[in-house]
Amino acid sequence: MVFTLFTLLLAQVQDVRFDDYFTNGTMRVDMYITGNYLEEIITLDEVIAEGEWAGSKNNLIDYTGYGCEQFRIYHSKSSRMIYSRGFCTLFGEWQTTEEAKLIKKTFHNTVRFPYPKDEVEVVIANGQKRLFSFRIDPLKHRVRNQNLGKYESVKLHYSGECSKKLDLVILPEGYTKNEEKKMIEDAMRYSNIFLSSEPYKNHKDKINIWFVKIFSNESGVSEPRKGFYKDTALNLTFNTFDIERYLTAPDNKKVRDAASAVCYDTVLIMVNTNRYGGAGIFNQWAIFPSDNEYDEYIFLHEFGHSFAGLADEYYTSKVAYSDFYPKGLEPWEPNITAYLKKGEIKWGNFIKKGIPVPTPEKEEYKSEVGLFEGAGYAAKDLYRPMMDCKMFSKGSVPFCPVCRNSIEKMILFYSE
Repeated sequence: MVFTLFTLLLAQVQDVRFDDYFTNGTMRVDMYITGNYLEEIITLDEVIAEGEWAGSKNNLIDYTGYGCEQFRIYHSKSSRMIYSRGFCTLFGEWQTTEEAKLIKKTFHNTVRFPYPKDEVEVVIANGQKRLFSFRIDPLKHRVRNQNLGKYESVKLHYSGECSKKLDLVILPEGYTKNEEKKMIEDAMRYSNIFLSSEPYKNHKDKINIWFVKIFSNESGVSEPRKGFYKDTALNLTFNTFDIERYLTAPDNKKVRDAASAVCYDTVLIMVNTNRYGGAGIFNQWAIFPSDNEYDEYIFLHEFGHSFAGLADEYYTSKVAYSDFYPKGLEPWEPNITAYLKKGEIKWGNFIKKGIPVPTPEKEEYKSEVGLFEGAGYAAKDLYRPMMDCKMFSKGSVPFCPVCRNSIEKMILFYSE
């Protein structure tokens, strides 16, 4: 039965031809998400026509299973699904905080897909539950044309045509015009860090890296708990969910408007600060500081979240979440598991014969893939693949084989 379902999905993936349904442009749908810990209401903000489509023209239907939710595009005349992607949101994280039990809040979010030739239905779903749907006729619907010439862009690393590569865009935050030299040097440094780190180094011929020049009126970034509010281009802020180090981009529209200056698949935001902090949300953005002693680690760690859907494997640091991974449910992330069915481990093919499961944290298993208890902010009942990994502790430790495999899977997904 499992084989049959996979075969049907694979046939559907291969059978959707890009040129039958899409032009070479990009359609962006901005929306508001409102609710509390029990409720999620999605409403439309606007529909925007952006520039060249950067995503794969072959992998149109998402078969990865990654993401808290999924958006699906249906061809209205045939009712056929012609595009889908998994994603997560800042609202979804906020729902797991104590504050969400007390009040309702509104967050902004975006989904992007190839520009359709005909009317389509956009559906946001959580599993089989439809949260939001509406129809767009690209010939009749009121669609805003994005001003693509607003910002100057730079090619930091170019391998070829966007639709055949993984396209990253680096956006700067908190750099004034007087700091342009530092801004460019920082962007080049992180581009080089990325391309010299595995597994990206091994796939640099499949990657483009773009940089968009954006200047802020003030240097640095806002820190509300200290009473610092900076006038910056993208309105990023520390202290999200009242966590000192959590640095996020709540002004999603400004981020997306800036990123649209180039063709891109995924967003990185480089913040002009030496403070420790950052964030990464799957299929949204990764945020990192420019000058912290752990900045290289933060950069690669947060990108692991936003690009490959990797979970945090640590469980001792303070977080705002309560029951982020509810008991009795298997996390969707590829690098942690609740191990609900004994003998069934999502990375079981990486575990050598003779490695005990669960695996004790002993020196003899330090370099082995196993099933180590403690992950996803919980010391018990959640497991990670190795004793240490870039998703577990800060420093120069590499990605474990399981995380590396997920990253490579996504590189190929976008570049094939």
